[in-house]
Amino acid sequence: MSILDAAVTLSGRLVTLRPISREDYPTLFRWRSSFETVHYLNFRRRVATFEEFVRDMEGMLASGGMLLLVRGKQSGEPIGYALAHTVNAWDGWMSGGVHMDERHRLRGPGGEASLLWVDFLFRAYPIRKLTTEIYEFADKVLQMAHAMGFEQAGFMPDHFWWQDRSWGVHHMALTRERWNEHRGRYADIIDTQRQFDELISVSVDASGPDGHKLGGEL
Repeated sequence: MSILDAAVTLSGRLVTLRPISREDYPTLFRWRSSFETVHYLNFRRRVATFEEFVRDMEGMLASGGMLLLVRGKQSGEPIGYALAHTVNAWDGWMSGGVHMDERHRLRGPGGEASLLWVDFLFRAYPIRKLTTEIYEFADKVLQMAHAMGFEQAGFMPDHFWWQDRSWGVHHMALTRERWNEHRGRYADIIDTQRQFDELISVSVDASGPDGHKLGGEL
């Protein structure tokens, strides 16, 4: 395992998440270049060169965006990413989402990554609300969002062209209060992250001022 892969920010039973690096750009570019599904990185749905992709990626990160790579915990394989692309500190809200490859999208890894990401954002930032958009055709993703506590804040019909027809977009919002109400349902998953945080804290304290810190930071 490389030092980069050891720099885990979030750890669950099925997945780990860590900040991306330039080493991850080829994987992210491959996902961006696929038009078989729709997600933030390929939202504009046009062919881009690798150089254009890098400029877009680094511009997004420089403007305050956050991007973590989701990896299978056993395999170490990159299987998705978690994104916060808009941060409104003044009004106390953030926007973002989680994208998983097709094999893991509606299975355990995708759900665990989403729970860890949402919980992290509410723990790490003094925000009141998280927002995301879900396409009308992604009904299973919409069901998962409702189960996590997201509520529909609006719906824009006939907004997105996909597979020879027009679809609507659900605008979803999750308040801190709603998350606190729903968080207990997933305590067994989230507690794995809490135990990881405690382990990292002990390791750092024991290593001394010059010791190696295992946990990555945003």
